[in-house]
Amino acid sequence: MLLTGEPISAATALEWGLVKRAVPAARLDSAVDELVAAISRSSPLIVGIGKEAFDEQIELDEHRAYDLTKSVMAMNSMAADAQEGICAFLEKRTPNWNFRLSLSGAGLSPNEFSQIARLKPRHPSARRAGRMRQAGRAPGCRPPGRSTGSR
Repeated sequence: MLLTGEPISAATALEWGLVKRAVPAARLDSAVDELVAAISRSSPLIVGIGKEAFDEQIELDEHRAYDLTKSVMAMNSMAADAQEGICAFLEKRTPNWNFRLSLSGAGLSPNEFSQIARLKPRHPSARRAGRMRQAGRAPGCRPPGRSTGSR
């Protein structure tokens, strides 16, 4: 396409890996509805932070883009909504989004939160969260076999 300017079919784009999914025109509206429903089940806070990080990294060179997104993901994992999502997944239940970041980021906008992420890429809580995930549970979730009152 780039060299010839010739359009390609959706099937060819799918075959070449340029698109993830192709649907017939008659199914387009329902496919869009399915995608919108999947996105809307996610935390608006976490989706917003992710979209902003994506937009910011577009203009960066590869190394700086990876640094930015790595930092944002580490800080993102400490958001209360991220913790809720991890717990809900592990406990096989629907998440209950509360639109909060965490005690360290309470009251910040997604832009302020992502700015902090660039300044503090390896917060001690992010390391703790990584160790807990390796142990098979998310930070803030009950360990398997424990009662609701203990952590």
